[in-house]
Order: sequence, then C-alpha cells, then structure tokens
Amino acid sequence: MNDAAMATGGSDATQGTARASHVRRLLCLAICTAIVAIIVTSVLTLLYLRRYAEERVAVTTRNLAGSVVLTIDGVVDSIDLSLLATSDEIARQRASGTIDARAVNQFMLRQQERLHVVPTLVASNARGDVIFGQLPVFPPLNLSQRSYFAALAVRPQRALYMNEPVLGRLSQRWIWPFARRLDLPDGRFGGVVTGALDTTQLGTMLEKIELQPGASIVLRDAHFKAIAWRSGQAGTLKLAVGDSRLSPELQQALKRDAARGTYTTSRSAQSGATTTFSYERSSKYGFYVWVGESNQHAMAGWMRQVGIIAGLTAAFIMLSLGFLAVAGQAARRRARDLQAIEEGHASLRDARQIADLERQRAQDEISRLAWFDELTGLPNRRLLLERVAAAMDASVPGMQHGALLLIDLDHFKVLNDTQGHERGDLLLKAVAQRLHACLNGADQVARMGGDEFAVLATGLSSDPAEAQRQVAARAETVRAALAGTYEIEAFPYLSSPSIGISLFRGQLHSVDELVQRADTAMYQAKAAGRNTVRFFDPATQAAVAARLALEQDLRLALEQQQFLLHYQVQIDSHGQVRGAEVLVRWQHPKRGMVSPGEFIPLAESSGLILPLGHWVLETACAQLAAWTDDPVAGKLSLAVNVSASQFSQPDFVDQVLAVLARSGAHPARLKLELTEGMLLEHTDLVIETINALKQAGIGISLDDFGTGYSSLSYLKRLPLNQLKIDQTFVRELPAPSDMAIVRTIVALGQSLGMEVIAEGVETVAQRDALAAAGCHVYQGYLFGKPVPVARFEEALRMASAASTPTLLETP
Repeated sequence: MNDAAMATGGSDATQGTARASHVRRLLCLAICTAIVAIIVTSVLTLLYLRRYAEERVAVTTRNLAGSVVLTIDGVVDSIDLSLLATSDEIARQRASGTIDARAVNQFMLRQQERLHVVPTLVASNARGDVIFGQLPVFPPLNLSQRSYFAALAVRPQRALYMNEPVLGRLSQRWIWPFARRLDLPDGRFGGVVTGALDTTQLGTMLEKIELQPGASIVLRDAHFKAIAWRSGQAGTLKLAVGDSRLSPELQQALKRDAARGTYTTSRSAQSGATTTFSYERSSKYGFYVWVGESNQHAMAGWMRQVGIIAGLTAAFIMLSLGFLAVAGQAARRRARDLQAIEEGHASLRDARQIADLERQRAQDEISRLAWFDELTGLPNRRLLLERVAAAMDASVPGMQHGALLLIDLDHFKVLNDTQGHERGDLLLKAVAQRLHACLNGADQVARMGGDEFAVLATGLSSDPAEAQRQVAARAETVRAALAGTYEIEAFPYLSSPSIGISLFRGQLHSVDELVQRADTAMYQAKAAGRNTVRFFDPATQAAVAARLALEQDLRLALEQQQFLLHYQVQIDSHGQVRGAEVLVRWQHPKRGMVSPGEFIPLAESSGLILPLGHWVLETACAQLAAWTDDPVAGKLSLAVNVSASQFSQPDFVDQVLAVLARSGAHPARLKLELTEGMLLEHTDLVIETINALKQAGIGISLDDFGTGYSSLSYLKRLPLNQLKIDQTFVRELPAPSDMAIVRTIVALGQSLGMEVIAEGVETVAQRDALAAAGCHVYQGYLFGKPVPVARFEEALRMASAASTPTLLETP
C-alpha cells in the first residue's frame, strides 16, 4: 500500500472516531435528561397519589359518618312514631272518659314488637308512677326522678325529648331514653310515655359495619356524652358510657363548624401514626357520630405505590446506564469487526442452530398454551372436552359408566374483589394441587376457566346405582379436600366447593349437553346452600327451560304488542272520580291472561322491564291525549307505576318529557307512582329527579307507604304530591291498632302537605274508617276492579249520566 492510500485510510479512521465520540456525547446527554425527567415525574406522581389517598380517607370517613347518622335518625324516627301513636291512643281513650288499661297495654306491646330495638315501652301518670307497659308489678317503678320527666312536666308542647344515657334501674344496663309528654283532656300534664334504646344493642348495630384496623365509630349525644362505639381492632378504643372528653383538635374543629367537619389528630404515642376523624351532627335530633381511620393503614397502599414506582425508576436508571455502557463497548467492538468476518461463517451456522432450537421451543409453548391452562398447568376446557368425547366412545363396548364433575369455588369473587387477583390466582393453584392429591391416576382433572374445575371419572360400574354410589364417594372426597382453610401469603382464607355431577354411558347425549347438565347440577348445589354435591335433576332443567321459554315469549310479546292496560278507578269521599291507576296485563295467545306476579319479576330480572315500562308510559299518555276533549274523562289523571330500573336511568326525565311531547298529553294529568325502596339510595339524585318532573307539572306519588323503610328523615326531604296507604293497613280496618297507624300516616301526610289515598278498599266499613281518620280518596274493589279502557269509559259515562254518584264497577 502506498503512502497516499495509508494517509487516506488514517484520515477516514480519525474522522470516524470523532463522529463516534460526538454521537456518544449526545447519547449520554439524552440518557441523563431522560433519567432526570423520570425522577421528577415519579416524585410528582407520588405527591399526587399521597394527596389523593389523604383526600380519600376524609371522604370515606365523612360518607360513613353521614350514613350512620341517617341510620340512627331512622331508628329514632321509628321510636318517635311509636311514642306518638301510643300518646294518641291514650289521649283518645282519656277523651272518651274511660281508659281500657288492657287495650292500652296490648297496643303498647304491638308497638314494642314492631320496633324490635326498644326493650321497654312504658307510660306513667302525672306523679311518675308507671301505669301502662310490660314491666314487673313489684317493685313499682316511678319515673319522677328522671330528668326527662321533670323537663316534660313543665314543657307544654308534645315534642320528642331525648335524655342523656342513664343506668336502667331494673336491667342495670346503660340505656338511651326517649320520651313524650301525655296531656289530660283539660291540657294539664298527665304523665309521660317513654322508650329506651339499650346501648348494647346500639353497639351491636355498629358491629355490623365493617371497619379496617385502626378505624372507629363513636355515637355521642348532643352534650358529647358517649353512648355507643365500635373499633376495628378490639381493645384500642378506651371509652365509657357518658364519657364527654374531647381532644384539643376536635374542640378546634367544633368551633369552626359544629354541624360537621373533618380533622386530624396528632401522632399517637403508642403507634406513632395520625388519625383522620370526620363528625356529623343529626340535624333532627342533635346527636353526633364520629368516624375515624388510621392514616397509617390508609396510607399502606400509597407506601406500596412508593415501592413500585421507586423500583421501576431504579430499574429504568439501571437499564439506561447499562445501555450507555453497552454503547461504549460497541465502539470498541467496531475495531474487531474485520477480524470477526472470517469467524462469522462459523457463528452463522451456530446462529441457525440456535434459531431452530428457539423455533421448536416456541412451537412447544404454543401447543402447551392451546391445550393446558397457563396458571395451574392443568388441561384446559378444550382438551377436557376432547377427552370427554373419547371417554363417551370408550364406554360403549363394556357399557361402563363415566361421570363429569363440575366444581365451582364458593364466594371466589369476594376474594378477588377484596384481596386482589394475585391472591385469587394463588388460591386457584392451591386448589389444583389439592385436586391432584385427592384423586387416583385414572381420574382426569382440568380447569374450565375462572374458578371452575372439572373431573372426568371413567371406568365406573355398568350398574347405574352402583356407578352413582362410586362417583358420589369420589365427589365427597373432592369436597372434603377442597373445603377448608388455605394459607394465601400468610392470609388464612376459608373456601368450599359446590359440585355438580352428570353420569354418562355411550353417546346418549352430546358433549355440550353433558356439560350443560353438570353445570345445572352445580347451580343446584349452590342453591342448596353451597359446599355440597348434587346430581343432575331433570325437574330443575325443566324449570329453567320453562323460565327461558317464558322469557322468550315475553320478548315476543313486546314485539307483537300482546300487552294491554287495565284501569282501576280512584274516587273521593263525595263519589267523584279523581282518576285511575294504570295496570299492565299480558294476553298470551296460548296461555291466556298471564298473572302480573309471574311476568313482572321476570321482566325485572331480564331487563325487559325497561321497554315494557316505556310502552306502559307511552300508552297511558296516548290515552290521556285521547281524552283531552272528552267532557267526562278530560279532567281525569292517570297513575303509572315506575320500576326502580326505569327511575335510575340517567335520562329518565328526558324520556318522560319526550313521551308527553309526542303524545300531546297534559303533564298535570300524569302521576308517577314510586316505591320506597327506590328512594333509599342516592337521595340527593332522587330529589333532583323528582324536582325536575314536578317542574314539568307531573305528579309524584309514594306507593305502598309504611311497608318499607318509612324513615321520616327522607320523607320530609322528598317533594312528593301524594302518599298511598298500603292495603295491608286497610285490610283489618277498623281494628284499633290499624286505625292508629292510619291516623298517624294521614296526619303525617297532611302535615307535609301531601294528599293521602288508600288502596285495597273493599268494604264500606273500611271506607268509613278511612274517612274518620281523615283520608278521603280511595281505590279498591268497593269502587271498581281493573278493567279495559272500553269498559272503563262506559262506566264513566254511566256514572256521569246518573243524578247521584255511583260505583263504577261492582265486584
């Protein structure tokens, strides 16, 4: 090589080295910038997650405190309603001139039985001597020394009096008394009626609330005296009934807002952790509820996030530094590339051999994933079904039986939802191991998916009874092996299986039918209480098939409009027709009239209640529009029942308004009937929905009042137009106990500005009793059965033509 060629080669080498050095510097700068960026991002993310965790603790404690206040409000509402009914009954008998002590005691006993939570309900005279109630005759009990007696003796109004917690004289247990004043007919003080909550029962109520370790709930009266409490960790809350000590942080919080608030205590000397407390005062009764949660427990999740993010950040830094080191080595390897060219041919052959080995491993892995479960290593559903088909073929020559056992883990979803899918996977692995250990080599085990496993048993007896006995014994072995405690990461978890069995011999049924039968048997085991074994029962299969057939008929009925509306009249005490309730009926082409009690629950469970309810609303509004110019029916209103699924739809108000707009019906003639159950959750959203409907002019009625929760705390907040007294209270009228309840409901409705209507009125005596109680609008067989629209219109015309009001439809 001449000098010019060597110089040119040296120059090229120098320039290549300079370029490589420049690239390395740029690469180093980029990696360092990325490392700084990931560190800053990680710190900001952890700060945000910490703030979110702290806010979540505050929101959780506030929500729980509010929920407990509403619950205790409801309990006190029920006690107050019973005390008010008792005082009304005693006042009524005193006004008549004589008191039937036996009747009063029976009335108070029924009130006490309805309450459940009040162990004692008594009434005294003006001297404090207990004269009514279920108490021992000796020693005689006198209430004149109680503070509530002295307060009510000089208080003219009949408001509920809530006493501080006291020690019961007879039970020697702490109680929380409530009392109302009794007046003589001339207005003078005539004694008190009182009931009390046992603080132990209050504590039992609070025990039902699941708390995390370090969390607590405390119930105090209006003077901050402790009444009942609950701690997530036994022995950590040192309180006594009547204890009114308050921490400095709480005192400062109460100065800022006495009604509700959130504050954090200083670090505990024992645990070194802080605690976040939220408190709320009952706006009706003045008692307080405190809910506290340990920040150490609440921040445990954040600490795990710190570990994860720190680990990921460290891994990124290590990988980046490793990449930088590798890049530096690449420059040095470049000089050895020419020397490696000759050796490259041998390396290429080795690389091809390695590629062949890797390809074979990949094919083996694909095959394993296609036929085996990745988590447990057991055969998967696909492989099991092929083995079942082969077993069915193999059972034909010797006529031996086989059996398919489907196994489902009870309450597995609870473990996944509460402890995480990682622990759920560990449980599935442990179950697979126990299945392998408890079965013989002839039985084949598989995982069907989720928390379902299967066992294929072959070689059973040709005699059906003996085969059933053999597989029952194996199933019991499986059940006993799987039922018990599992140690999941030092966490003890109790699990049990539900097992369904389907026998087979030959190919009388397809593989899919066999699996379906075993699946049905498994659900029979769950229905029987879980942790048990059931063989396939054809009767259950028939019931399921009948339900599916009825559901298909129900879908077809919606498409073919097989439904029709019946109308039941609503009449006032003057005999004037006020309106009607719309009731849906199903005229099945083959079965005839199907009972609403049969198809309404099916519609709700299948989701068909939404299109069915929408059809009812559209049909009722169309009928209202058709009656607009009718001189008789033009002023009537129609009441339409609304299901919980309909009412909870986000666009429910828009749907109703759209139906009214399309039909041309006047909103004021439409009344929607709601049940108590759909009003208990998301009360603020319920109130917002009802207000939107009322602003459009639509009436709202509370159906079946008194049979559900019946809490005055939500009733007074709901902007309702009407209360409907349930027929269970009307049926026994004019019985004294039901009369007292009806009077109370009527007085309650009238005091809240609501119209009261009674349903299920079937006799004149019931109607007269309701009228005496102040209820003047009725619905029931006494006035008319539900009838189609043509008969309803005919009855309206006949009633209008008569000179005096008449019944629309006699039973």
